[in-house]
Amino acid sequence: MLPAANWLPRKLQYNERMKLKAWVKNNWLYFFFILSSGFLYFYNLPNSFHFSGDQGRDVLVMKDLLDGKSWPLLGPTSSVGHYYLGPLFYYFNSPSLLLTNFNPIGPALLQALVGITMTVALFCFLKQFFNYKIAVIATTWYLLLPTFVEYNRFAWNPNAIPLFLILFFWSLAQFIKLQKEKFFLIALINLFILLQLHLINIVLLLPLLISVYQSWLKHHNIKSIITKTFYSILTTITALFPFIYGLFKQIGLSKNKSSLINPLSLVQNIGINLKEIIWLLAGKNIFLSLLIIIIFILSIYLIIKNIKLKAFNLSIKFLIIPTILVSIISLSLLNIKPTTHYLFIPLIGLLILISWAIDQITKTIPSKIISNILLLIILLTTVYSWLPQWLEIFKPNSISAKKINETTTLILENSNSQPFQVAILSEDNSDEPYLYYLKMKSNLLIRDQEFAKQIFIVCEDQESCKPHGNPHWEIAKFEINHQDKQIEELQINDNLIKLFVR
Repeated sequence: MLPAANWLPRKLQYNERMKLKAWVKNNWLYFFFILSSGFLYFYNLPNSFHFSGDQGRDVLVMKDLLDGKSWPLLGPTSSVGHYYLGPLFYYFNSPSLLLTNFNPIGPALLQALVGITMTVALFCFLKQFFNYKIAVIATTWYLLLPTFVEYNRFAWNPNAIPLFLILFFWSLAQFIKLQKEKFFLIALINLFILLQLHLINIVLLLPLLISVYQSWLKHHNIKSIITKTFYSILTTITALFPFIYGLFKQIGLSKNKSSLINPLSLVQNIGINLKEIIWLLAGKNIFLSLLIIIIFILSIYLIIKNIKLKAFNLSIKFLIIPTILVSIISLSLLNIKPTTHYLFIPLIGLLILISWAIDQITKTIPSKIISNILLLIILLTTVYSWLPQWLEIFKPNSISAKKINETTTLILENSNSQPFQVAILSEDNSDEPYLYYLKMKSNLLIRDQEFAKQIFIVCEDQESCKPHGNPHWEIAKFEINHQDKQIEELQINDNLIKLFVR
C-alpha cells in the first residue's frame, strides 16, 4: 500500500502541471495584450500626457464636484455645433482625480486602464463571434495603431468610445444569438453611456433596431418589438437630454452653420471620410494605406458574394456593416471635416471588417506557413513604420501637464506674493490648464470682473507673441498699452512669459 500512497500525489502533481500548461497555452495572449498595451499607454505618462484646454476645463469641473461646490447636470460642449454632452464623463473620472490627490494625471491613468480593458474586450468579442485568427489580427492592429495609443494616454470624453462600442456590439451579438432580454438591456445601458460621451454615437440606434427586427422575425411577438423600440427611443432621449436642453437655449446645431447638412456633396464627402479613415488605419503610412485599400475592395467583393449564405457571420451582417455605412454617411452629411474622434466608430468597424477579410484571403493560400510568414512580414513592417510616431507620443510637448505645471510654478515665483492676472496666447491651448494648477497652488489669481496690478502673459507660440491690442479678455481687461511697463520676460521650456505691471 505504501508505494500506491506515494504514487497518488505524484499523479496529482502531474495533472496540476498539465492543467497549468494548458491554461497558459490557452490564455498567454491575454497577458501579452495586457502587458503590451500597458507599456504603450503608461510609458513616460507623467511627463507626456496631454493636458490642453478641454482637459483643464474638465478637471476644474471635477474639482468643484469633489469639493461639493456643484453637481453638474450638463457635460462639456462639443467643438462642432457647440451642443451639450452628458455629465457622465465627470462623475466617472472624478474618483481618479481624488485618488491622485487632485493631480490631473488621475483621469489619464484611468483612460489608460480603459484602453487596456478595450484591448482585452476586443479580443474576447472577436474570439467568441468570429474566430481566433481574426481576434489576434484585429486586437494587435488596435493595440499598435498610433491613433489609439495617443488617445488612450489622456482623458477626454470621446476616448472611452471604443470600449463601450465593443461592449455594445457584444451585448447585441449575444441578443441576436440567444434572444435573451438581459443582453438587450445591457446593449441599452452601453448605448446610454455612448450617447453621453458623444452625440455622433446616435448612429448606433440602427444596429439596435435591426436586432429588434431580427427578434421579431424569429418570434413574431409584436408586443416585444413595440416594447424594445419604446425603450430604445426612451434611452436615446434620456441620454440626449443635455443636447435637447442646449437646442432650447439655441446653443445647438443652428448656431454653427458649418454643421448643417450638405446632401449635394454627399458622395464627395464619403470619399474624403473614407480616405481619412484608411489613412488613420494605416498609421499614416502610404504602403499600408495601399494595402488596406486593396483588402477593403476585396472585402466588399467577399461580402457581396457570401452575404446571402446562411453560414455568413451574423455580427458582420447585422452589426458591423450597418454601423460602418450609417456612421460614414451621417458624417458625410455634415458640412465639416470631422476630427479623429468623430471617426472612432467607422475606424473600429472597418478594422474588424478588414481583419475578417484578411482571414478569408489567407484561407485561400495553400500553405498555412506561407500565410503566417506574410502576416509576420506585414506586422514587422508596421511596427517599424509606426515606431517614430510612438516615440513622438512618449515625448513631452508644449501642452503636456508637466510643462504647464513648471510654467505656473515660475509665474508664482515671480509674482512677489501679489495678486495677478494671467492670459494664455496659443493656437492649440486655452487658459483652463494653467488656471487649474494656479488655483491649486495659491489664491493669488484674479479672474472675472476683478482687476490686478500685474498680468503674466504666456506665449506658447513665441513668434506670434503680441500682447498689445490682443482681444483676449484678460489682456483687454488689464488694458495693456504702451504706457504699461513690461518689467520682465521669462523663458521656460518652449513658453515665453511676459510680465506687465500698471
